[in-house]
Amino acid sequence: MMHNPEVNKAEHDKMFNDTAYMQGYFKNIDENLEAVKDIVGKHEVDIKVLKNRPV
Repeated sequence: MMHNPEVNKAEHDKMFNDTAYMQGYFKNIDENLEAVKDIVGKHEVDIKVLKNRPV
């Protein structure tokens, strides 16, 4: 099925909006993780990460 230019532009714009939303969402997650690290202590987080890595 052929898409006209308006449909292609709308889909393209939606992809850009979705990407921008995800970038904001991941930035928020990163900020929250940094806050957790500050509260718990970065060394405790590092220990937990290392324990969860496969050998």
